[in-house]
Amino acid sequence: MLKYKLVLSLTAMCTPWLLLAQQSRTLPSGTEINVRADQEISAAAANAGQSYPATVSAAVVDSEGHVLIPKGARANLKAQAEGSKVSLDLSSVTIDNREYQIDTK
Repeated sequence: MLKYKLVLSLTAMCTPWLLLAQQSRTLPSGTEINVRADQEISAAAANAGQSYPATVSAAVVDSEGHVLIPKGARANLKAQAEGSKVSLDLSSVTIDNREYQIDTK
């Protein structure tokens, strides 16, 4: 079983319908959200479906410079398996104690 400690940022691409009530703004399709896992994550297919805590490592801003997701916001990663391949998807971010679901498909 391989174990990886995520040192580099994980980047997720969002779909355009993600709404952030903080400013009533929508993230455009293709927006990058950089996060860092808060713990070591095992890259085993048996871990599919497991969630892992993470932290947003860089603020996400709109074209006018408004912060939509602040650096340091809490995030949640979910392990996905397709055959023997395992990936991590960003499933949600929490801003001002409100959780927002992320669709990365």
